[in-house]
Amino acid sequence: MGEMGQQSEDLYALLGVQPQATVAEIKSAFRELALRLHPDNNDSPDAHAEFLAIHEAYRVLINPVARQRYDAAHRLKPSNPAGRMAGIEYSREITRQKRASRYQRSQYSRRFYYRASTAPPRTQEEGGGAPMSDSFAASIIAEHAAAEAGYKWYNRFLDVVLGCLLAVCLLMIVDRLLTDRTAPEVIQGQVPQPWSLDMPGYVRIVLPEDGFMVHRSETDRLAPGMRVSPQRTLIARRITGVWVGYSGSRTFIAARGGIYGDFYFLVWIVAGLSLFALCIRQYPEQQAYLGTATILVALVAAGILLRS
Repeated sequence: MGEMGQQSEDLYALLGVQPQATVAEIKSAFRELALRLHPDNNDSPDAHAEFLAIHEAYRVLINPVARQRYDAAHRLKPSNPAGRMAGIEYSREITRQKRASRYQRSQYSRRFYYRASTAPPRTQEEGGGAPMSDSFAASIIAEHAAAEAGYKWYNRFLDVVLGCLLAVCLLMIVDRLLTDRTAPEVIQGQVPQPWSLDMPGYVRIVLPEDGFMVHRSETDRLAPGMRVSPQRTLIARRITGVWVGYSGSRTFIAARGGIYGDFYFLVWIVAGLSLFALCIRQYPEQQAYLGTATILVALVAAGILLRS
């Protein structure tokens, strides 16, 4: 009698043991039945067939690989309709897990394992589903633990980097909000900038100590020799715009380009992403992805800051 042919019978019932029986319990039960059903000790006509049946059951259950295959096949093919539907659902779960990514598969399997292990056990007659085998559950939990260990060290690094980014962004926001008008300065000249994505059609207005960017449409109002009053940030002393004209008819012209100009929104984005990533530390994978994206945005903002 082959191993697969035994799937319709309960091998555990043949030996009189529970499905959770240990190897020692299976050996003990087989010795007892073998002494009683061996043809040399039993004159019953069915003794030989019964002895072969328990021997085949013993051969399958004593082998860890064959026992695991039998358990899987036995549980995926219950006899009652409700149990059969549960087996189909379980097979669909396994298929979905194989199609998922590695981390999603480990996360989903872990939830499925804990849901099955914490729920009260149900028999196949009650429509109980097929529980996950111990070896499969152990492999899933080990895979998840290894993934979490890798994320743990990377997320510690992210906590430091994101904390520094958040502090710098908050400082830049406060600096941008606290501006003051400085003493009038004379425009020294205009320098057209090469066209680029971050400076399309911009012209640099040169002042005695520094300068700022404006669009070329504003150059007529900022001719060399004119006196303007720059509006500077409190800490970095960056020019956010200039006041042009005399008392009663002053006009404010905003500076363009740079992190304090057109790309000031990047500061808010980096600050928001950093804060959000720090708030989801209980989700290591999501924090790792979001933290990495935040660092990339911060690098773009730093590049724009260095160009301005």
